[in-house]
Amino acid sequence: MADATPQVLSLDQKRAAYAWVCVNVARHELRNDERDKDYDKFVSLVKSAPALIMNNGLMQFLAFCRSKLDDKKPEKERGYRLLLLAVLAWLFDEEKAKAIIQGFQSLDTDKQRHLYRHIMNSLSESRSQDYRLQTMEALELTKWLKQQADALKSFAGVKE
Repeated sequence: MADATPQVLSLDQKRAAYAWVCVNVARHELRNDERDKDYDKFVSLVKSAPALIMNNGLMQFLAFCRSKLDDKKPEKERGYRLLLLAVLAWLFDEEKAKAIIQGFQSLDTDKQRHLYRHIMNSLSESRSQDYRLQTMEALELTKWLKQQADALKSFAGVKE
């Protein structure tokens, strides 16, 4: 008999589940005929994300990812776009983050730019302790993204 008690997930479990969704979206979006070379680049980028945040700061990390994008050619540097959107969506609203990242294809560049500006304005106007909390949250999320991306990469060659 199943337990009727609603399941309560810890914040870390929510991060892990969200990271798994993000890397699966990335894997789907970056799949190509060159043996997933684009996904491999994404994995490398995600692996460097925690260090970039720790060494440079959250806003610098977000600005770096955003600087790699060309909204006139949104298909370019999609790995950066996916990583940036994954972090922005989580910081914006962790409850809506899965829906945002799963709707990646339908989220046009204007909406992505608006979300970026919203988060950057919020961070630049926040108190130092709030900025630190957001930085720590992004750091914890990117650690999960790193682990989940690497785990999914290990499935390469395994039929789904």
